[in-house]
Parts: sequence; C-alpha cells; structure tokens
Amino acid sequence: MNPINEEKEIPVKIVIVGAKSIGKTSLSNKFMNKNFDKEYKVNFINYNRKKINCLNKALILKIWDLVGNLRDKYVNEKIYFDSNICLILFDLTNLDSLDDVDYYYNEIKLNNYENCCMILVGNKCDDIENRKIFKKDIKQLKEKYKIPYFEISCKNGRNIKELEYFICRSHIQNIRYESIKRISLNSLSLRHYESHRIQKKCFIF
Repeated sequence: MNPINEEKEIPVKIVIVGAKSIGKTSLSNKFMNKNFDKEYKVNFINYNRKKINCLNKALILKIWDLVGNLRDKYVNEKIYFDSNICLILFDLTNLDSLDDVDYYYNEIKLNNYENCCMILVGNKCDDIENRKIFKKDIKQLKEKYKIPYFEISCKNGRNIKELEYFICRSHIQNIRYESIKRISLNSLSLRHYESHRIQKKCFIF
C-alpha cells in the first residue's frame, strides 16, 4: 500500500497578490496545469484547488488570487489570516508593478507574519526584449525584504514547477518546525525556548 494514502492530506493555503494585469490568474491556472490564455474573465477573487504529492506527503493546494486593485482591509485580513504561503507577484516588464510590492509585503507582515512564508515572484522572464527590471533591481529587492525570489514565465511555464516544489517543500519543513517547537515547549521552559527560537521563514534549499 502506498504510504501517502495512509496519511492525512495536508492543506496549504496559497495567496497570490500584486498589481493588476501582471499574471496572478495566469499563475494560478499554471499551477492547475491549464494552458496560458491572454483572454480570461477577471473576478474579484479566484480560487483553485489541487492535490499534489511531495516528499511522500499528500498536500492539497488551495490557491487564491486577488484582483490587483483589491485593497479592502477587511477582505485582506480575512484572506491573509490563515494563509501558509503568500506569493507577491510583479511584472519584470513593468517598473510600476514594483510599487505594489511594498504595500502587500507590509499588509501580509501586519496580518500574518508569524505563520506565512512570503515569496517574491517576477513574472514574464520570457519577454527579454521588453524587460525593465534587471539583476541590480532584484538584488535590492532581496536585500530589502529578505525573502526568497523566483523568476517565472506564465506564458511558457518556465520555473513554475520549481516554484510549486519550493512551496510544497517549505510547507512540509514548516510543519516539522512546528512539531519540534511543540516538543520543545513540552520539555523546556517557555523562556528557554523563546531565547533560542528562530523566526519561521521559507526554507532555502
């Protein structure tokens, strides 16, 4: 019997945020193995669900992408509150899309920093001719936010699978971290644990 089927499925809530018209819905569709489509219906909030196996674990990816101009504080708090992964997307061919990165980073940090792994994602890396954001800009972003970074193309699928695997593996590692934390709290004093604990982040491999 496959050991994966014997274990409980692990939910992973993924939220995709960023400026409008930069590929959030296209990325969500790529995770669902759908073809790239320039024409799609824009919804207030899009939701997809996918089962995937990673490191002998069965995960259920619950993928939310928010419309670019959604800045409703109540809605954002509800969406971010129990999210496990937040992908902050921007367009490598559009400098203005960087303006929203800082906003979403601070919103997520305010509402769910302890429990959420944030990942910075630059889309449209296939469009070399029109690229406006380069390595020096990316280096500054990474130094400023200190979170993992991926370059992808929703058009040709570049690095989508790698991003998906990183998400799944990071979440599994975070679950293990939480288990160790619970054991530590049971066996050590809270004060001792807090003095040695490390802020949970995305795990870099």
